[in-house]
Amino acid sequence: MNQFLYREFAELAYAIAKADGRIQGKEIETFREVMQEEFGQDSWMATDWFEIISKEAVPTVKEAYNNVFHILRINKSEISPELKARYANVLYKMAMACGGMDEREEFLIERFKEDLKTI
Repeated sequence: MNQFLYREFAELAYAIAKADGRIQGKEIETFREVMQEEFGQDSWMATDWFEIISKEAVPTVKEAYNNVFHILRINKSEISPELKARYANVLYKMAMACGGMDEREEFLIERFKEDLKTI
């Protein structure tokens, strides 16, 4: 998978995790674990970027969302139904890591899954 896809996906995951006000340690830990499960040795590209984002300017949810879909559309030949399901699984498990997701996280993840159908 393209390195830009990993980077933009990490930004979106970070923005969704932060949608409820703050990122909790369990969300970070779960993101790393699920990325490893879903993407294996390539997961470092997203998990490292997730760490970098936390120390730099954080994109808004809207910016991250638009950026990831821009990159997804450019690379649509690489986006299989399996990959779409893996992305959604990472976001869902990360959001559920702290006892469940709030309404905003749920809305964003459901919108993400619906918008993936257009690619």
